[in-house]
Amino acid sequence: MKEHWWNLPGPSRFVDRVERDVRDGHSVFLELPLERPSGLREAVAERFSESSLHWEDLFASDDKPLDLMYDLFLPDHPPSALRTMESLPTGDRFSMLIVWVEEIAEGDAPAWADFFEKYGTLCRSNPDWHHPVFLVPDAAAWGAHRKMKNTPYASTVRWNDTVERLDMQMYIGSLQLAYGESKLEQQVARHLMAELSLWDRDLALFLAGRSEQELFHPERALVEYAGERGWQPRAVDLELAWSKGMAFRVEERLEWHSAWLAMNGDLAQLRRRMWAAQVAVLFPHLELLRHKLLELIGPQIALPVYDEKGYAVNDLFELEFRHIYYFLSRGGAHHPPQLVSYVNELRRIRNWLAHLNVLGAENIRTLANPPRMIAELEEFAS
Repeated sequence: MKEHWWNLPGPSRFVDRVERDVRDGHSVFLELPLERPSGLREAVAERFSESSLHWEDLFASDDKPLDLMYDLFLPDHPPSALRTMESLPTGDRFSMLIVWVEEIAEGDAPAWADFFEKYGTLCRSNPDWHHPVFLVPDAAAWGAHRKMKNTPYASTVRWNDTVERLDMQMYIGSLQLAYGESKLEQQVARHLMAELSLWDRDLALFLAGRSEQELFHPERALVEYAGERGWQPRAVDLELAWSKGMAFRVEERLEWHSAWLAMNGDLAQLRRRMWAAQVAVLFPHLELLRHKLLELIGPQIALPVYDEKGYAVNDLFELEFRHIYYFLSRGGAHHPPQLVSYVNELRRIRNWLAHLNVLGAENIRTLANPPRMIAELEEFAS
């Protein structure tokens, strides 16, 4: 699934940015959270699979950065000769390269920052040199955004505001979920998972393995997830929260992780997310049901209809569920009691959602299984 993730619009745009900077000759410092999305290296490397640039993986060690370059790319350099930055362009192997640098320790960061700064100067001094470009995925861990500046030969790309709700919905849609028997139940489940996960692919997979009961009441499962991440319920600054995956910008708005909200007891915000997920699916569904009901029983309704406040409704399709329920219920035995009860349930569900309340799984099943009632309604209308 990680391959599919990087083909989604938002993550793919992030890889596009990295590819563009590399092709422009920039070394790219990737500012990623500690729990970085897996598969990024492979996604970037794939963009250059048919390029003339050669890909090299380099794992930082205790050696000085310059010594590593000589050991790996200039092995024929005389051992007794001085190793200098200025001699790097003379190495036949040290050109037309993409070097992915992993595991720069925080203690080694000053040496690497100094190397990259001098390397940028070297590139400027040798404009005809097909200089290697470096990709550094641990840049945020050692504060590259503070130590490095964007230059013609270096840039920083931050993993933030890169995943939109559509991305998560598409990703979850690719999973094999077993929630409910109807399309409506499955749609609601997917939207719930997407709104709870927002940008966190790992949380989406975590929720995909949970029961329907846990999806509609996710607080305990989310606290468990936060515990697995090693989070603690205390205040943190935004940079630390971002680095630990607790906060992220989604569609230009700062969002806190659902597991972080659950751990810190902000259940109101958590419920608002769940409500937004349900409304996105259920309001259109309810409106279609309302129109279907009015099409079938419309010939039996004499307009205008007066509501409980005496307001006259002259347009048939402006009648709400409460009007339909009133019309059916006052007809006594002429209207199937199951139908009257069903419309009353639709009225109650619509009002419940209108007041920012979250529905339970049983309410979704009620909405998803109206065939018998609709059949009775069609029989009545005929």
